Amino acid sequence: MIKKIVLLLSVFTGIASCTDETSPSYQGYVEGSFVYISSPFPGKLLKIFAQQGQVASAGDYIFEVDSEDETYSLQKISSDLAAAKATLMDMKKGKRPSEIEIVKYQLLQAKSEAVKSKIQLDKDKTLFLKNIISNIQFENSKAVAAKDQARIYEVESQLQVSSLPARQEQVLAQEENVKSVEANYNQILFRINQKKPKVTNTSQVIETLFREGEWVLANEPVVKLLPPENVKIKFFIPQEKLPKITIDKKIRVTCDGCEGEINASVYFISPTAEYTPPMIYSNESRKKLVYLIEARVEKKYLSSLRIGQPVKVLQ
Repeated sequence: MIKKIVLLLSVFTGIASCTDETSPSYQGYVEGSFVYISSPFPGKLLKIFAQQGQVASAGDYIFEVDSEDETYSLQKISSDLAAAKATLMDMKKGKRPSEIEIVKYQLLQAKSEAVKSKIQLDKDKTLFLKNIISNIQFENSKAVAAKDQARIYEVESQLQVSSLPARQEQVLAQEENVKSVEANYNQILFRINQKKPKVTNTSQVIETLFREGEWVLANEPVVKLLPPENVKIKFFIPQEKLPKITIDKKIRVTCDGCEGEINASVYFISPTAEYTPPMIYSNESRKKLVYLIEARVEKKYLSSLRIGQPVKVLQ
């Protein structure tokens, strides 16, 4: 009877040792790569839209820093930009129809005056030939007629220019002015948007580092986030087991309070070895060499894990 018990114990011990050899387990823990959201510009913190423990969806505002000064500047720049664009458009189109009508009326006046001066010139020429008027009076009539004719040419030129846009150099200069005002507008708008940042990926708010009403310095983190994809499993394996671990290898993870096993996938294998305690190299100490492994957990299991939680990793 004793021999049978010893034999059974030997069998069970052999089976257990086989199982440990084929399915080793390693101690590990849950870690998260946090995302710190800040504003590149200082100001008073007006509002935090998601508090600690809440989930902020992608595209949601996460906090807002006071941007009153920028808002006033944006309103002024908006007016300047509208005026600059209107001037450019006006320069490209030429004078307005009402202005062109005025020039046309001036041309009619000039032609009427030229007709009157031409009639007077013809009359004075006849009188001069009959020695009724002096040479000075005749020359004066010729000067008036010439002046009225020149006035017609002047107004006709004005009418022609009125229908044309401004000179190319003036148009180019105004276009550059519009670009400059637009650049100022976009710069101020950028500052306003940076003072009210949005969440890039859906994340859990781990910690709010400021209270509403406090002054926030430039580039100082305001909110600490944890996107689900940044949750990972970290564990160490002995160097002799390293060849069995490859990138994208599927592993199983268990933890206290977890319902069943959790699936994860290896995405990082440390290229350098570490010692569990400090020691010198020797044939005996090689057995204590370990390598860091990191694995990502499938999304459906993320709610079961907490940062810092110890886990057991199964191959």
